[in-house]
Amino acid sequence: MVDELVRLLDEHVAFPQAMPDVRLRRLDVASDFIGVPSPALILDAISTLRSQRPMTTLLYRDPDLIGAQTVYRKNTRWSARLYHRGGMYQDAARSKNRDRNLELADVEAGVVRLEFELRGEVLDETGLSSLDMVEPARVWQTASKFWERCGFGGSIGSDATHLARAREELGWQELALLVSRTLFPEAAASRGTARKAKALAAEYPLSADDFNQRASIPSGHLSLRSGRFLTGRTSVSSDHYELAS
Repeated sequence: MVDELVRLLDEHVAFPQAMPDVRLRRLDVASDFIGVPSPALILDAISTLRSQRPMTTLLYRDPDLIGAQTVYRKNTRWSARLYHRGGMYQDAARSKNRDRNLELADVEAGVVRLEFELRGEVLDETGLSSLDMVEPARVWQTASKFWERCGFGGSIGSDATHLARAREELGWQELALLVSRTLFPEAAASRGTARKAKALAAEYPLSADDFNQRASIPSGHLSLRSGRFLTGRTSVSSDHYELAS
């Protein structure tokens, strides 16, 4: 894409000589994971993983309310997003171009896309602040670094759900309040209880399907290097090492 941009601009100006002077304010990096089993359940489990540094995590539910369609993690300097492309097209089919979007949903049923948005001083720190430095090796080295930071490459399994985390971290009274809020959101409650239940639901975003035993999350991890979901457990740093070598 950068080469194509250079070619088009060079038809009008001596662009290659000016590339070091072209400063970037934002750089988006994207990569696909293919053949991902049960993408919505996997994304839901990934959303429970911890990032290396404090970040805000947003979770958008799957159109079928089983798992998640998008996991978004951000701070003031950069953001990372994982989303199920099949689920995206399923969602779009509800409002327009139904047949075409359902066809695309089928084609991309096992595709999960990763997107990084890097801005400002992050580009300075990674040496990607000018157009001449945007080359594949440097971009992927940077992607590997931020893959570690966002925590999306950690191992997941059947025990890595929001419900399991709630069971581990909450007392029985808070857990009962969370379950009640999830299964009976319209139930009457005092203002203080309702406020506490809302805060718990934000911290542990459950759906009724989390209590359905048919939901089975595969054990493994997303490998940035291979672009696939690999079974078994690994550290994110080992994937970083493979990518950088």
